[in-house]
Amino acid sequence: DLLSTACLIIVAYLSGMRPGEVLGLTRGCISFDETRQLWLLTGRHWKGVTDSTGAKDPRGQTRDLPWVVHSLVAEAIAVLERLHDKDQLLPRTLRQGARSRGHSSNALLNGHAMGEARFSQFIARDLALFQEWVNQYCQSNRRPDRIPADGPLTLSRFRRTLAWHIV
Repeated sequence: DLLSTACLIIVAYLSGMRPGEVLGLTRGCISFDETRQLWLLTGRHWKGVTDSTGAKDPRGQTRDLPWVVHSLVAEAIAVLERLHDKDQLLPRTLRQGARSRGHSSNALLNGHAMGEARFSQFIARDLALFQEWVNQYCQSNRRPDRIPADGPLTLSRFRRTLAWHIV
C-alpha cells in the first residue's frame, strides 16, 4: 500500500488533477504523443457535467482534452498498472479476487460513481501512514527532510501546491 500511495502522490502532485479525477483513473489512461513529445493522461471529470435532465451526472465524462503530464506521472501509472489486474488504478484493495467489505461496487465517491476505486477516507488514512513511514525512515537514517506536521495530507492539498508553483 505504501508503493501505491507514493504513486498516488506523484500523480496528484504533478498532474494538478482534482481528487476524484485521480481516484477515477483507469488502466491504459496514459499515452505518449510522439509528434509533440508529450505524455498525455486521459481521465474523467465531473465539474460541470450534467445528465439529460440537467442534474449533476455522478458518472462524469471523459475529458475532451487530456492532461499533459511529466514523465514521472507516466512512470507512476506504469507501476500502479503492474501492482494488480483491476481496471481502477487505485482500487479499494490490491489483493487478487478480493472485494472490500461493506461497500457495493456501485458506491459513490465524493458523489461520483467510481466503481471499485478507493474511497477518499481510505486515501486520508493511506497518506497519514505514508507520512509516518517517511518520517520514521528519515529519523532512523538521520535525514533532515521529514514531511512537516503542518496539518493532514489530503489530495486537494497536492493540487493547491502545484497551482501555487505555477503562479
